[in-house]
Amino acid sequence: MPTCKGLRFIYKQKNKEEGIIENCTNCYNGKLYVCQYCGKANKTNHCDCKEFQENRRKQLDKIQQEKELELFDKAKKIKFKDYDGKFILNEGDFVKDSDDVEEWIYDKIVYDKLSDEELPKYLWGTQTELVFDLHIRDVISDKCEDGYDDMYNCLNTNDEDLDKAQEYLDKWYKKQGDNINIYYENHSVAVLLDDLIKEIRNGIEKEKANRELEERFGKEGE
Repeated sequence: MPTCKGLRFIYKQKNKEEGIIENCTNCYNGKLYVCQYCGKANKTNHCDCKEFQENRRKQLDKIQQEKELELFDKAKKIKFKDYDGKFILNEGDFVKDSDDVEEWIYDKIVYDKLSDEELPKYLWGTQTELVFDLHIRDVISDKCEDGYDDMYNCLNTNDEDLDKAQEYLDKWYKKQGDNINIYYENHSVAVLLDDLIKEIRNGIEKEKANRELEERFGKEGE
């Protein structure tokens, strides 16, 4: 039972003649929530006990998995060998190309000893967005906003030197390649990894067989 006995407010005596009514500080609208795991009473339906936090994490993970499955069901499926684009393997990591993904899967198989069930079944494709795309006349127009009235119309913005400047800027853009882009996961494209995993496992088995042959013939030749 909260201090206010469910009334939401409590009366505090300031002195013998005066008192004030305040909101109860240990309940929410007259209610207390009791944790089903530790039995602790809380002002909200969240508890800081280990059992509650673990259960909440599992629930959030389940919701995330359901959302991901829904996105995957709607996405266009592409085989790894048919996808010509970049990948994002970990949040906040640099974008990777196909060779990086192959190495990543190889390490998971060889060093992490992951089974096919534990390995990722797919990766999302990616899409790009320009961080900046400068146009000379737009820059001039923006700067004129800080100048006098009708400043842009007083300037000769049809000058061919501006066209040349834009050409040089566009040329510089092309030289930067992907460095001027930001990559995002594209949830409308799912790149399937089954064939890649199978290919890598076959390669590992061949490497193992070749080593065994080399060791065998090496011993026989001694």
